[in-house]
Amino acid sequence: MQVSDRFHLWKRRVQDIASAHRGCLPAALSAASESDPAPAEETAGNTAEDTRAARHARRLFEAVQALTSTGRSRSSVARELGLDRRTVGKYARARTWQEVMRRPPRKPSALDPYLDYLQQRWDEGQHSAKILHEELQTKGYPGHYQRVKTAIAPLRRGLPLDEPRERPPSPREAARWITTHPHRRNLHINDRLPRLLGHCPELRVTHDLVAGSPPCSTIATRNLSQAG
Repeated sequence: MQVSDRFHLWKRRVQDIASAHRGCLPAALSAASESDPAPAEETAGNTAEDTRAARHARRLFEAVQALTSTGRSRSSVARELGLDRRTVGKYARARTWQEVMRRPPRKPSALDPYLDYLQQRWDEGQHSAKILHEELQTKGYPGHYQRVKTAIAPLRRGLPLDEPRERPPSPREAARWITTHPHRRNLHINDRLPRLLGHCPELRVTHDLVAGSPPCSTIATRNLSQAG
């Protein structure tokens, strides 16, 4: 009795390779490109378009709009992009990415008065959330260590303290990116996949084998086994 076709066995092998090299997966995030200069038409002044947060919002808006325009549910889009469903709804309802930027101020946090200090200590070389939390406690901060750890997470990626955060793809997502035909990849995949492949030679080899071999090929499956 057949329990799985060759394509799914082949796809499973790609996922196994991605799992074996999961340390590469954070390279798919856009931290490196966040610091790139804005396009020429956006450099005329210090407008919202010039900020990294604005560029981040524009990319997410384009990705959400591209996926929802195909009829996919918001839950499916949220899983694809690693976003909260409410966030996807906000980007899906917006007519332009600028509307997303016009959001009400976030609720005040007990950590807000200490954000400048966190930035200062980070710039001075103190990157331990535990030590930073202890230092803030001596200054009167009443909050939990986990809040400090979460707050400095963007700094580890070279982003501002309040920059929206993405999560790296799972091995399953990376496998889906690699095995999806290039013509069917959305903007989100086309943005992340090249960074991932550029960082991980093993996944690059896997991608090239997938691109150059038919899914049902025994040779392709054998070559993927060697690639892992």
